[in-house]
Amino acid sequence: MKNIPRVEGFTLIEVMIIVAILGLLLSIAIPTYSNYVSIARTSKLVIHFGEAVQFAEKEYSKEKIEVAIGNPPSLPTMDSGWVALLSNNGGVAPGGGRGFIVGSMGDSITGAVGVSVTDDGATLVLVRPLYDNLVSLTAVVNTAGAYVAKTETEAEEKRKKK
Repeated sequence: MKNIPRVEGFTLIEVMIIVAILGLLLSIAIPTYSNYVSIARTSKLVIHFGEAVQFAEKEYSKEKIEVAIGNPPSLPTMDSGWVALLSNNGGVAPGGGRGFIVGSMGDSITGAVGVSVTDDGATLVLVRPLYDNLVSLTAVVNTAGAYVAKTETEAEEKRKKK
């Protein structure tokens, strides 16, 4: 009698068990990863917005000192000038693209912060858009400091008081 070589491999039951285990692991991993990405993007926007407010506040403070010692004003008086200045400081939006855009709303799709100038350049308005699960915030920055408001009307009232 000849020895017939024995074929070895996985049975159909074993393959089905492996597929079931992989499916279970993926059903847990994919939502967890999506949640992680969402948290990372919103955290990036929160940090990005806060750094922009601090940067603008420092620039206005330096400007106030420069003007006090007799130097001419050097800060941008137009929206596009501030967008360029803030973009040099770091400027990629959480959803991709430019981190700062001209406008009073920002971009809720990419998370780009809206930048607008009022009072002939004396006041900078930064708007964190509605992005993912974040509420919109408006920061008003000038030589008197910075104020962050949750609504545009609150920001407008604060701007009138200054």
